[in-house]
Amino acid sequence: MATGQWYWRVLAVSGTEEAESDHWSFTIDPALSISGITNYPNPFNPNRERTAIRYRLGRDADEVKIRIYDITGALVNELEGSTQGESVNIWGKYNDIYWDGCNGRGDKVLNGIYPFEVVARQGDRSVSGRGKIAVLK
Repeated sequence: MATGQWYWRVLAVSGTEEAESDHWSFTIDPALSISGITNYPNPFNPNRERTAIRYRLGRDADEVKIRIYDITGALVNELEGSTQGESVNIWGKYNDIYWDGCNGRGDKVLNGIYPFEVVARQGDRSVSGRGKIAVLK
């Protein structure tokens, strides 16, 4: 999204006469938001593939963290996410971060359900969303 201050004016021309309006402006400054959280493929087999964790940000963020947990709530892995906000181009609407099915020590996780959280921060404001990944080998 093209954020910032935008200006416009109207110029009317009739024959040899011209008239110009005042200058007006507006600001595009979307709030930090997160949506479209999903992952694919789901379920996935970490012995053959990775899963893409996908999300969309309403604006650029300072930091994005993806935290993957086991079913007991213990942290399995933390990934750095892309901070890019939604663009006007269809290919720039979402951010994809790949997880290979490994824990923080590099070991493949066991079969099961792995809840994940995507947390985006800009300044002192943060937003988050959740999803679930199924691992099936």
